Amino acid sequence: EIAEDVLMYERFSIPSGIYLFDRPYLVGAEDPDSEGFHKFEWDHERLPNIDATLDSLRSRGFRLAVWSAAWARNNGAGSNGAEAAESGYLAPGNGRVIDLTNPAAYQWWRQKLESFLSEYNVSAIKLDRGEEYVPSSASDIYHDGRGGREVHNDYPVLQAKVHHDALKNSTGNDFLVLARAGYSGSQQWAASWGGDD
Repeated sequence: EIAEDVLMYERFSIPSGIYLFDRPYLVGAEDPDSEGFHKFEWDHERLPNIDATLDSLRSRGFRLAVWSAAWARNNGAGSNGAEAAESGYLAPGNGRVIDLTNPAAYQWWRQKLESFLSEYNVSAIKLDRGEEYVPSSASDIYHDGRGGREVHNDYPVLQAKVHHDALKNSTGNDFLVLARAGYSGSQQWAASWGGDD
């Protein structure tokens, strides 16, 4: 599919720009219940020989964009979810959403993401989720002491910021975050895309 995309761009003289790897492209994303990924590691069954693929795209002038969300799925030892659960970095009563109100969790996620972005020279992120599955009841108490009702609208801002920070640290000033969810303040960290439906 990637080769066909690129060949069609060339056939119709469409200039190269950003090539987006939407979900699923990382390990664990094939699980229909995961809605995310287990590790910042390319799914080599779905995308064999990814280094050569990325080199080919770059040689044609494409820059790389990837899907992301502040979700850590647990697939046992070594997975983001297992590490997040062990460290107490998950949102209250949730097995996938990172508690970005926790400075340690924020830094942990930013550093994991930043390492992946740097290694593969990623220029943009299509940021998904942020409003879904975020624990939002008054009884859901986050690390910073706020209840879920208070955090619900702030979570998309935090998610946009952590992805912005990771991209800025890995690429400098030439990058873009496109976020699905947003609230007042999100616009300083991300532009918006219209969502799926």
